[in-house]
Amino acid sequence: CCSSRCPLASTWQGRASAQAARLNFINALGNTPTWSYHRAKGPSSMLLLPVSTGKHVAGACICAGVPAPFGQAKGTLQYTPTAQAEDVGSGTVNFNNDCQPQPRSDMLAMKNPTCDVRTYSGGQIACHHMWSLLDADQEIPWADKPLEYHLSWCTL
Repeated sequence: CCSSRCPLASTWQGRASAQAARLNFINALGNTPTWSYHRAKGPSSMLLLPVSTGKHVAGACICAGVPAPFGQAKGTLQYTPTAQAEDVGSGTVNFNNDCQPQPRSDMLAMKNPTCDVRTYSGGQIACHHMWSLLDADQEIPWADKPLEYHLSWCTL
């Protein structure tokens, strides 16, 4: 347990010290190499934490949170465009797969990669409008002809 190695990690004093060490700033990206209007900007922050120097300064304890059980991690897939003119995809898609436990389904028990965003390697969710699912150095072979697919299923 992280808090047993770092007693202040779960206390009010530990959280208050971390807040005091937080430096808030506005992150900005210019439009050109010279001074110009910002193409992108947004708030951000960083923590300035002490380093252990031996006897008198203990340093900061940084601990990862407890990971969600397999099948319960959520997140988003973010599209990264290539430099190709035909590539007009953009945006993010939520990952909300909900694999049911046994006896309803075996997918969760078998740790099927589609059940958790940490193991998802691509599939139906990544096939989003105008997203090119190729390596960055591959040309889009069907730029003038979008692919279409149809789903059908039966319900009992």
